[in-house]
Amino acid sequence: MTSFQDISPDVAPALLPAYRELLPATAEEAAANPSAESLDLAAERARSWLPVEELTAILEGGEDKVAAKQAARKILEDSGLAALKAGLPKYYVPRAEAVANAHARQAALLEAAEGAGLDVTDPKVLYALREHVHDELPTDLQWVMFSPNIGVLFDEEQVAKWKPAADSYAILGAYAQTELGHGSNVRGLQTTATYDPETDEFVIETPDLAALKWWPGTLGKTANYAVVYARLLLNGTDHGIHNFLVPLRDRETHELLPGVYTGDIGPKLGYNMQDNGWAVFNKVRIPRENMAMKYARVTREGEYEPARGASRKLLYSSMLGVRAFIVASSGTELSAAVTIALRYSAVRRQGFKDGSDSDEYAVIEYPLQQFRLFPLLAASYVFKFMGATIHELHEELLTAIEDNSSLAVLPDLHATSSGLKAVCSTIKAAGIEECRLACGGHGYLRASGFPDLYTHGVHHNTVEGDNYMITGQTTKYLLKVFTAAATAGSPDKAREVLDSLSARFQYLGEALALAADKPSPRASAATTSEWRRPETLETAFGHRAAFKLASLASQLRKAVASDGVSQAEAWRVALIEVNQVAWAHSMFVLVQNYFARVAELKTDAAVASILRDLGALFALHQMETHIGDWLEDGYVSAEQAGLVRGAVRELLVELRPHTIRLVDAFDHSDEKLGSVLGRFDGDVYRALFVASSYSTLNKDEPSKVWKATLKDMMDAGARRVGPGMLASSL
Repeated sequence: MTSFQDISPDVAPALLPAYRELLPATAEEAAANPSAESLDLAAERARSWLPVEELTAILEGGEDKVAAKQAARKILEDSGLAALKAGLPKYYVPRAEAVANAHARQAALLEAAEGAGLDVTDPKVLYALREHVHDELPTDLQWVMFSPNIGVLFDEEQVAKWKPAADSYAILGAYAQTELGHGSNVRGLQTTATYDPETDEFVIETPDLAALKWWPGTLGKTANYAVVYARLLLNGTDHGIHNFLVPLRDRETHELLPGVYTGDIGPKLGYNMQDNGWAVFNKVRIPRENMAMKYARVTREGEYEPARGASRKLLYSSMLGVRAFIVASSGTELSAAVTIALRYSAVRRQGFKDGSDSDEYAVIEYPLQQFRLFPLLAASYVFKFMGATIHELHEELLTAIEDNSSLAVLPDLHATSSGLKAVCSTIKAAGIEECRLACGGHGYLRASGFPDLYTHGVHHNTVEGDNYMITGQTTKYLLKVFTAAATAGSPDKAREVLDSLSARFQYLGEALALAADKPSPRASAATTSEWRRPETLETAFGHRAAFKLASLASQLRKAVASDGVSQAEAWRVALIEVNQVAWAHSMFVLVQNYFARVAELKTDAAVASILRDLGALFALHQMETHIGDWLEDGYVSAEQAGLVRGAVRELLVELRPHTIRLVDAFDHSDEKLGSVLGRFDGDVYRALFVASSYSTLNKDEPSKVWKATLKDMMDAGARRVGPGMLASSL
């Protein structure tokens, strides 16, 4: 509970009486006299029977995962790191100081983990600890991108040499792919690595301004090594993009090495504790052994030797890992915003009830507020379940790489993660903003937690591929397997192609039928109850994906055959439809995956029913929003569209009593949320007032600007008005 003890020690003495008058003196007094808002939130929890701990275990993937998460939280609390929580003062800290503080927190986190006997070289350990820290940490990319890149693309000898140093933070690395002129279009990168056989070295160069490395995290001031994406040049022949481990700074002095120039790119919309940087390489020489040589190598004589059967797509494996991470984190970040918004909606009162001048509705009682927030709650659950699946796929790929076994999962992961990255991060970013708007004026305060959630989370819409362009990678794969089945030569062979695919592509058979001008199926659901069934929704979303894909294939075929344009030009013209195909596919994957995972749960039937209702709300809300997609080819009728809308309204009412327990199950601590509105105890108004005490403007009374500017300005105004006018009007 919030009390006078929580206010800033730097607040101006002249303001203390106001805080002392309106706040309980101590935490004990606050607990003995809970605010009306705290009582309201407690009453909300009492409305539902849902077992929060069981739901948390489901979301985290098992009780053992929950225990590990709680153990990680206790480590931070015992170490005192929890006391260094993001807190209110961070909003007023200059960037350079904030970056330094974040580095100190990263070091403290590693020290706390090691002191507890944990293996800090294990990314799973770091992630478990990292979940409890509100702020972004500057070296997060060390274990998300830099070290995994070494592990996947460098050979055994190289991994033995460098990965232990990267895993243990003995060296600090950047993932230097993006350039000023090119980003996710890896083939367009221009930095060069030219082999010099006389010295057995590569010469790394930045040929022009567009080739300037730009955006890589930690590149500016933190990293002393970088995995640099560069064009491999051998005897005048360009062998395309390869990875090179390039030292940037002296290990002891941290001074830039000869020919290396790096700097910070400047303040960003968010994520400002990360020193995203630029780098110029002026004839920087590195040993030949610093080229990633697991899938291709250069001999001492300068001969290029690709590994037999190596896939060049493995060069992008780190990118795939980040895309999988973005899918999973979309559920985490959206769930944080929904937790704040729903808890606040349960305690904020607005609008008198009929016949009363004192009793007001809680905002959560309004159907419009429910319509804004409950589907986002459902999306959080759907994304969390999808994150678990995409993580399993990525782990399968990493195991295959490590074992040098079949990489059959790679095309699926590439296509699935590309589309889902775009869909999940787009919905997440828009959802965080909707949650902020749903909290009215208080949501505009930085202390609400929303501004930081949004500016931190929205970068996922751009990083590792712009969300509009990256969807093309999903659609290309869909068209590839669609064409392979369509041209297989017989129905049996077409079926062999389809059977080789995962359940995520099961609708392709319908796409083939639609392309062959077979009658389009029609939805059979005739009641709201039927529309809420998982099989009904999976079929509906599969149909939309099939229809979109078949239509695009026909459009592209006609453009090339009848209009005489090239395939590349036909693709460019059809990019809007390309994007829609990937979205339709990804939405099908989300719906199909969610219901499949819920069906596998060993839980109480009533709990499973609530989880199915969440999935139904997510799917039906999407259908209502985009109902034209299903009306276009007559899959649903106008009457059925009305049933879809009615089913959404039913679910809002039925889920209403459970919403607070459903967000409690996300297990976001107050420290992690960093929000005065999303507090577990609901004591929001006291917390808001306490938050104001940390404003640096409240350190002085009167304000220093009074003497510096305002007094002279007002005196000049008084002279213009004249003493007589001023005296008579004031």
